Amino acid sequence: MDEALAGVSKGSGNLTGGALIIVIGLLNALINGYFAAWPAALICVLAGTGIGAPLMAAGMLRVRRAKRLLNPKEAPEALGEAAPTAALPEAHADAAEPLPAARESVTEHTTLKLDSARAPRRD
Repeated sequence: MDEALAGVSKGSGNLTGGALIIVIGLLNALINGYFAAWPAALICVLAGTGIGAPLMAAGMLRVRRAKRLLNPKEAPEALGEAAPTAALPEAHADAAEPLPAARESVTEHTTLKLDSARAPRRD
């Protein structure tokens, strides 16, 4: 619960900071545009949106993740409904087809044979 509340707090801070950076960049661009400094205005717009937009996106993701933690009863929409079992192919129980032979042990033939061990090396 505390983790989710901390996520909401950090996410809302990111959203506010990102929006503030975008607004400052746009205001700076308007001032530069008033004085006909168009290259500086363009740089301000690009810098403001380039820094503020990812910050806002990260904030939205944090808030969304925190909301999911706070509301665990909501089912995810991405999973959809389960397929009905009637759509599965029926089991084929034909006596003409033999069942595959059961394997022995999975670890069989993997053990080292230590009977014929080499003599230790002497350096």
